[in-house]
Amino acid sequence: MPFIKSASSETPTFLIEPTDMYVMHDLAVVLRCSAKNVIIIKWICENDNVDMKPRLAKIDRSVISSNLTLKFTSKNTDHVACKCKGESSDNQFIFSKKAKVARAYIKDHFAQWPLSQRTELGKTATFYCKPPKAYPDAIVSWEKDGKPIDLTDSAIIIMPTSGLHISKVKQSHKGNYTCIARNVVGQRKSNSAELIIAINGQWSEWSSFSQCSSPCGRATRERKRKCNNPRPSNGGNFCVGKSIDTEICTTPCVVDGGWSDWESWAVCSPSCVQHRSRSCNNPKPLNGRDCSGGVLEAQNCTGGYCKKDYTGVKTNNKHTVIYNQILLTCLFLIIFLAIISALALLFICYKKRYLPTVYNEGFGCTMSGYLPNMGIMKQNSESSVVTQFVNGQGVVASCRKDGQYYKALFVDTQKQPVPANQYISDSDNHTSNYSASPMKEPPSPDHYSYPMDVYEHLDSDPGYPVEFPTNVIPNYSLEELRNQLGVRASCLAVGKVGYSGGRLCLPESGISLLIPEGAVPRSLTYELYLAVSREDACKPLVGTGQTILSPIVLCGPRDLTFLKPVAVTFRHCAHEALSDWTIALQGSDNTTPTATTWKSLTTLSHDSVSSSIYCQLNDSKCSALVDQLSSGYCLVGQSNTCQQASKELCLACFAPLTRPISGSLSLRVYCIDNSTDALEHVLDVEESLGGILVQSPKKMLYCDSNQNLCLTIDNVDQDWKSMQASNYQEIPFSHVWNGSQGTLHATFAVEPANSKSPSNSISLRIHIFQASAPAEYQTIQLNAKLDQPIKPATIPIEFDMSDGSVSVFRIPSTTRCLLQQLLDPPNSNGNDWRMLARKLKFDRHLQYFATRQSPSESIFNLWEARNRDANSVRDLAQIFRNMGRTDCALLVQQEASYYSGSQ
Repeated sequence: MPFIKSASSETPTFLIEPTDMYVMHDLAVVLRCSAKNVIIIKWICENDNVDMKPRLAKIDRSVISSNLTLKFTSKNTDHVACKCKGESSDNQFIFSKKAKVARAYIKDHFAQWPLSQRTELGKTATFYCKPPKAYPDAIVSWEKDGKPIDLTDSAIIIMPTSGLHISKVKQSHKGNYTCIARNVVGQRKSNSAELIIAINGQWSEWSSFSQCSSPCGRATRERKRKCNNPRPSNGGNFCVGKSIDTEICTTPCVVDGGWSDWESWAVCSPSCVQHRSRSCNNPKPLNGRDCSGGVLEAQNCTGGYCKKDYTGVKTNNKHTVIYNQILLTCLFLIIFLAIISALALLFICYKKRYLPTVYNEGFGCTMSGYLPNMGIMKQNSESSVVTQFVNGQGVVASCRKDGQYYKALFVDTQKQPVPANQYISDSDNHTSNYSASPMKEPPSPDHYSYPMDVYEHLDSDPGYPVEFPTNVIPNYSLEELRNQLGVRASCLAVGKVGYSGGRLCLPESGISLLIPEGAVPRSLTYELYLAVSREDACKPLVGTGQTILSPIVLCGPRDLTFLKPVAVTFRHCAHEALSDWTIALQGSDNTTPTATTWKSLTTLSHDSVSSSIYCQLNDSKCSALVDQLSSGYCLVGQSNTCQQASKELCLACFAPLTRPISGSLSLRVYCIDNSTDALEHVLDVEESLGGILVQSPKKMLYCDSNQNLCLTIDNVDQDWKSMQASNYQEIPFSHVWNGSQGTLHATFAVEPANSKSPSNSISLRIHIFQASAPAEYQTIQLNAKLDQPIKPATIPIEFDMSDGSVSVFRIPSTTRCLLQQLLDPPNSNGNDWRMLARKLKFDRHLQYFATRQSPSESIFNLWEARNRDANSVRDLAQIFRNMGRTDCALLVQQEASYYSGSQ
């Protein structure tokens, strides 16, 4: 009941008016109002969703007070406005100002929290922070290492956007920074962000030069310096320049002469004397003393019956004169024959220089004449005639393929050409008709069995190059091999290969095995298999600092020897492979490798001249040329001394295809090696789990800095909340670096904030970065409608798993035969096989090709294994033009025209 006061003529006036207040944690608040010269006070509120309990009290005769207790009855009500109404005895009304009562809150999660970062001394650093939603708005402050930040430091500024900016970083700024948001409800602290001060390395002084590497002659000496003044730390840059300086030093060699052994005694002369000689060549004198003693030695050769002084020969003896004449005649004959032999040798060398010789029996190519510039006439897609004019005469060339000779007449392209179906016979000079059989298309293989019988007769050889993708192999015939290798059907290819060669490939894994023509003997057929193992137990056991950089490639049968090197090609994830890494190609002799059966086959940049293995590493692809198959291959690497190598990671996030019944949502972020097979493995695993790729895979560099991989989740929609205690996770460095876990991932789980009315949409963001380089990070964004299936993301071109090949061998053996004869002989311009290797970036170890019977053949085999796209032949022709080899470019351009016309 309102308090009734006697009438008064005084003017009513408010003594206390209600003020704005905040409701916290659904508690009640009390508004106060007091007036004089009134008989009643009433409360007027604008919202009905409040529980109001007014209470009047008389202070004295002229003053009345009223307290209003408010409590929100609905969670949908955020605020209410109330005011007092006073009435005097003479019906005068007064109204107080409105007081706003609002629900105060502060969310738990920051819209954006600061991220760790690395910077250099004197540079700037900025931490960004967006406080959580709050009412009233939260005030942002910062802490460093748990203490309020020193705002007296002129280099530190809190930006209007709540971020923290450090203009000139000093060593004292190093530490952990925390963003704090507070209002009337309380305060929230973000995760700490570390400011890392990177120290760039500086060189020490040069050491003195060492002794010459050889005591005499042309040698080298070196001096060294170290990157330790200071050493690079916290991700700082390594010193720029070389750590070793080498110069040439020459010291004259002083060698005293030494006698060789005595030669056998000569025939006894008519004067009963025989001689023997020796030479001063063991060693030859060089800037030193000659041998002391005589060159000749004589003795009596009749057992003492001829009593003559055999230390010299009497010239007045008739028989002695005749003997001397015979000796002189023989000496002149020997000199004459030596001159004739030298001229013959010079003639042969001259012919070899201008007439290319046969380097490869596998092709059986023979050619007479030199082909500097060629004109080419294309008869059809299967055969062609190459024309060449040399001194007005035609030149005949022949190439053997599959045991049969095909001949073409090289004529002057400006004169009447010989028809394409004519050739010059070996027996006479008239032309005869012929037709070259076009290459047959390989029939579809109808049966492949486990390779129990490796060697079969020639009738099993298909007689043409064949390619075996996995999709043409009947599953029922591979059951035993799959069980033994422990691989899935999509991870295995099997095929029979004969003299003509072939190629086995696993397109989804980016792995292939190329067998060139002539690698298999003519009378045999090899049944081969190619597979990829995804079992962690098959991977090699790596030491501290080492990492697995490639898939585990299985092939066989093991110990199978070929007449020519075969090429095993697969992907790797090393970044800047040849500059920062020491990489070894490892092999295993077990059909199913285990962690302890691997051994190093060759180490890149440490190849020996006698090595039978060549490993080519460029970009993201590795090709190994081997004469004998091991059961398994993989790459293992570690950082070079004083270097921090980096490997490429593939980051892929998966979510359930449809919303689970529980309402919660689990996101799996895979951190795997950046290779097609590793991604294909994860896609297979997620397919079995019902997961879908939410965004295209991201590529990220992971440095050998012993720093963990960090993952944070933020910008979570307000209708969702994290189910974990922290929105921050770390994966240990060793787990990521060694590459031994094929499905390494972190999981984030979120659930609806209101379980009674869950939202049908979700939006969040995941940051992934390495602790040593927080400024270099990748972000995965999820925006999805959960009332319908999530749309899968597409795989970008850099992860394209299609093989893209259009033929087993891009250059037919007949064309390659001519190219080998043009490129194998060295020439004065240097544009031979050596320049081709440099242009193709195959010049890491030229000694390997130099020791082959045909260097260019090995280069072409390596090129065939690594270049499978449709434009590769055209690109090769352009390389020949850049080399100044128009003759080779015309031959290759003919094949490029064929492929472009067949597409």
